[in-house]
Amino acid sequence: MRWFVHTCAVLALFIYLPGPTAEAAKRWYIKENCEYVENPANDGDSFHVRIKGRRYFFRLYWVDTPESDDSYPERVAEQAAYFGISDKDAIRIGKKATEFTRAYLKNGFTTYTKYQDARGNSKRDRDYGLIETDA
Repeated sequence: MRWFVHTCAVLALFIYLPGPTAEAAKRWYIKENCEYVENPANDGDSFHVRIKGRRYFFRLYWVDTPESDDSYPERVAEQAAYFGISDKDAIRIGKKATEFTRAYLKNGFTTYTKYQDARGNSKRDRDYGLIETDA
């Protein structure tokens, strides 16, 4: 898994997109010594982070895990249908993804972000990020 995260980070940092836009030209910000912060809104692909006393909410680039509860029943049904599983199983897998992410990030990490809006259905400020760990 570590090689996958590193590969994604390298690709994201060096990929060239034809016809650059203002959004593509934004610089990457590197946030070191990040701490995972427990929060009911955390799941396998979005989580709260503390960096030097300030809190952030990040969503992983290129990752979509099943929902970990039924707050968005339409999304759970969509995910379950895609994989040919029950809604209950989709939520169970979403909870496992949440646990995986929590465990993977428990010893700290570095976040690379352009502060690109990843709000989705949430009204909370959430930005996309890439994660690097020593795990």
